[in-house]
Amino acid sequence: MFNDKANSKLDILGTTISRNKAPASTYIYNKKYYIHVFKTKTLERELLSKIVKYQRAYSVDNMVFASMPSYKYDLRSGFNDDALVTLITYNSDQQIMLIKQSEKIISLFSCFKNFSISYNSSSYELYGETDNGNCKPMCLSFVKAKDNVYIILMAVANGKEFLPEESLDDLLK
Repeated sequence: MFNDKANSKLDILGTTISRNKAPASTYIYNKKYYIHVFKTKTLERELLSKIVKYQRAYSVDNMVFASMPSYKYDLRSGFNDDALVTLITYNSDQQIMLIKQSEKIISLFSCFKNFSISYNSSSYELYGETDNGNCKPMCLSFVKAKDNVYIILMAVANGKEFLPEESLDDLLK
């Protein structure tokens, strides 16, 4: 999934494994950026452009379940991991910039205060918000690989780093 340049500077911080969810992994790249990877199952023949939708929409939810480096998040356990994902919706409270789109990848950039990702038009599967209410830049890619879609988030590890819009896209194969 990541190119050789990325792999040489990528360290895994941990992987969360549960009964009803695919593993979620957290990496640090070049000691400056956190990268979070989530895996979903989908039909192999489905086009990525038919599965992924994104829009500027205000997401509200006060339930914060756990923390992830870079921002707080709530990872719901209600989605059945064995079910196929036919729709992934990304909502951000700020403008979303399309960086790249092909049959295998959709890359986005947004500076957000909060965001959500939901599967199959259900309530959110992943919810994130900044811990101080200020906008935080994030690169987001959806990568199609056979019958899986990987959701990859990239954010700065500390407030001092700059995150170029193409940062994540440059690290993917």
